[in-house]
Amino acid sequence: MARPNSEAELADLICGANAPFSVRGGNTRGLSQDGGEALETGALSGIRLYEPGGLTLVAGAGTP
Repeated sequence: MARPNSEAELADLICGANAPFSVRGGNTRGLSQDGGEALETGALSGIRLYEPGGLTLVAGAGTP
């Protein structure tokens, strides 16, 4: 199972992939591809940007 700790690591994994991934974040399988390598995004969590006046929120892929 691949578990990148940064967006740069995630980009490297995707660029070097030669098969589909089974994406998992927060123990969900909603984006899964059966048979693909597990890609766990839980380490990519947290709020990156919050602007309540602009109704804008940017969150990492593994944010619950």
